[in-house]
Amino acid sequence: AEDKTSGENVITRTTEDGIKIELLKDAKFDSITTGDSVLNNNGLVIKDGPSIIKDGINAGNKTITNVADAVNGKDAVNLDQLHKVITGDNSINNGGAITNIGGTGKDNVNDAISHVKDAATKAKTTVTEGDNIVVKETTNKDGSTNYKVSTKKDLTLDSVTTGDSVLNNNGLTIKDGPSITKDGINAGNKVITNVADGSIANGSKDAVNGGQVKNISDSIKNSIGGNTTVNPDGSITTNNIGGTGKNNINDAIKSVDDKVTNGVNDLTNKGLNFAGNAGKDVHRKLGDKLNIIGGADAETAEDKTSGENVITRTTEDG
Repeated sequence: AEDKTSGENVITRTTEDGIKIELLKDAKFDSITTGDSVLNNNGLVIKDGPSIIKDGINAGNKTITNVADAVNGKDAVNLDQLHKVITGDNSINNGGAITNIGGTGKDNVNDAISHVKDAATKAKTTVTEGDNIVVKETTNKDGSTNYKVSTKKDLTLDSVTTGDSVLNNNGLTIKDGPSITKDGINAGNKVITNVADGSIANGSKDAVNGGQVKNISDSIKNSIGGNTTVNPDGSITTNNIGGTGKNNINDAIKSVDDKVTNGVNDLTNKGLNFAGNAGKDVHRKLGDKLNIIGGADAETAEDKTSGENVITRTTEDG
């Protein structure tokens, strides 16, 4: 019929061979049908298959393949993207059903949530302070709870070990070194340095330092005198004390005492010799008695006597 045809899309040209009929490159048709596919002003329709028309795209219960990953909010998504969104730890079987929701082993949301609730109750964490521990609860910006766990400033411990040092109820002990325990201080054969001057007064129990000992040693040295020397180890050496030839005070004093005793004995034994007008000299040791005998009455007054008329003679008796 004439209403089924149009000459708008046809052009004719005359050539030497005759008339050439051509179709316009930009042809306009009301409808194009090729097999089961019909393209018209409303869109493309494939019989028993998909359609793309003004109302939208109908997949015709067919699979849409090679869909690029969606980017914008209204883009179509592919199965890979959808799987990532809805599965997580879930599984989707070939029929599209979701199993093992959230790794709970449950196949529906209700059972999965119940499972999580039960697990949450069992996994409820209670934070309590222990010995030497402080727990401070704060709320984060996102509303979650933060627990800050720290040690107390004042610790109470049975024992603390750091390297070779052990601190416990008995005190501090360092292996192969000093110790400070209830029994006292043991220097462990080590030098104690920076000891303040202790009191050396009567009854004092202070520790003294090397400087104080040196002062005492110097005082002893000066008291001994001579060529007395204080050695670095604190010992004192001297010789020929007071010219006695002795190297210690005891021997020096004994030497002097012996000399005094011998001198006294010499003087005592040497004694005195007494001589008269006649006769032999009479010898007496110091301390011995010498008798002087006169013939007059011992009661005669002094003014009645005179030595001019007296003569003395020495005898064995005096």
